[in-house]
Amino acid sequence: MNEASLAMTLHMLNSQEVQDKIAHATGRADKLAKDTRADEAKVAELFLTAIGKKPTADQMAKAHLEKHAKDKKQAYENIVWALLNTKAFLFNQ
Repeated sequence: MNEASLAMTLHMLNSQEVQDKIAHATGRADKLAKDTRADEAKVAELFLTAIGKKPTADQMAKAHLEKHAKDKKQAYENIVWALLNTKAFLFNQ
């Protein structure tokens, strides 16, 4: 079955457990925040990992990363959370 159930979708959207995993000190967001590569390369890596495709120019999250320039970890946590809640991730599209 490739379709996510409503309960699973709601769990992904609202779960403190999922949020804790995203925010963990050894998680991907923390590692990317410390990584010296360009933000574009790191966002592309997240997209490829989560949904198997590169982001479009509109999906690159430049404005979001600029808004959170002082807290890159938070910026990457937000991007990871957003990707985990896309239809492409939840429904394996």
